[in-house]
Amino acid sequence: MEGAISLIMDKKEYIKKVLRLFFIYWLCTAFGVYIGQFLPSYLLLPASILGLVLLLITVFLHKNSRLSKVTYYFIALLLGISAFATLQHFITSLGTAKLFSIVLMVVIIFGMLGLFGYKINLDLRKFGTYLFILLLVLIALTLVALLIPGNSVLMLALSGFGLFLFSLYTIYDFNRIANNSNDKNDIHHDAFSLYINLFNMIINALNIANFLD
Repeated sequence: MEGAISLIMDKKEYIKKVLRLFFIYWLCTAFGVYIGQFLPSYLLLPASILGLVLLLITVFLHKNSRLSKVTYYFIALLLGISAFATLQHFITSLGTAKLFSIVLMVVIIFGMLGLFGYKINLDLRKFGTYLFILLLVLIALTLVALLIPGNSVLMLALSGFGLFLFSLYTIYDFNRIANNSNDKNDIHHDAFSLYINLFNMIINALNIANFLD
């Protein structure tokens, strides 16, 4: 009984540290958005490209390496810088009130999905490979869509697909955290995974609202 209680407490402490670091990543993004308003517009695209390159590099780095942990902070900062222009576009097209209501709704849904994934009495880790395949399909289709002129309907469909996929990833990642051994060295990786899920859910939801507005 004591061992079980200790395990539960350890898991609670682990998820607290993951969520604390998750919040720090979002602070980095918020700071990046703040910096973005002072940068020349021609630097925003390179910042976005650099963020994506670093994100791809982390796939090949060991998730517990010191380099990958430091890179996560830079990615969150760069995504914030590159998101400045995107947010300006959405504010212009949707309005500030609607933008914040969409973001709040997505955050609430993210929390509900996370709670479901964390509490469900199933181990969903075996579905990780399938989700990764779907992610590769999404990336490939998005690259193709960018090369097709007048592709608003396709981009709308891909935004819906992306929102659905990262919602599944949110359930999966929280479930994986609940069922893993909760090694403290995994905290950065797990927190960053949740951060990326929410970031993509917000961007895709705003894209859908913008297309339908």
